[in-house]
Amino acid sequence: MPFGQRAREAGDGMAAEEFHSGLIECFRKTIRDHEMVAPGDRGLVAVSGGADSVALLWLLHQFRDQLGISLTVSHVNHQLRGEESDIDAESVREHADRLSLPFIGRAVDVAGSRRRGESLEMAARRERYHALWIIARESDASWVATGHTREDQVETLLLKLLRGAGKYGGGRIPISIG
Repeated sequence: MPFGQRAREAGDGMAAEEFHSGLIECFRKTIRDHEMVAPGDRGLVAVSGGADSVALLWLLHQFRDQLGISLTVSHVNHQLRGEESDIDAESVREHADRLSLPFIGRAVDVAGSRRRGESLEMAARRERYHALWIIARESDASWVATGHTREDQVETLLLKLLRGAGKYGGGRIPISIG
């Protein structure tokens, strides 16, 4: 039974230790089975400040020596929520500092770069991935890791279908670049 399903079925009765060990085992298995990293890789971890990306950062950091990888933390500030956006950026910088990892942050002008007929969410996604691509090139990253929930995956699939993707064009959110 997949870890996520087991955790949902166990509900509140699942002990924290069991959840923690199940999460770690699921992470290890996913990395191994999909050959997501290789020794010597330089990874760029995109951290929004939300629980999904902070958990991803924590997991990658915990296993970086075992995996033989180095990590850089990145954050893209969309500048859409005023001071709250700046607080998120500073929080991610503090996570990187606590883990003694390099940090690269970028601010993007989502509102100003919005294309005619484009939603704010789509403009933010476009600007975020463009900024991450630039940061990855500048930091010589082998790959970019982003934390996503199941709902993010569904949203990406729906957006691709709405844009006219055929039956082979509805893949997952890309996790690596060039």
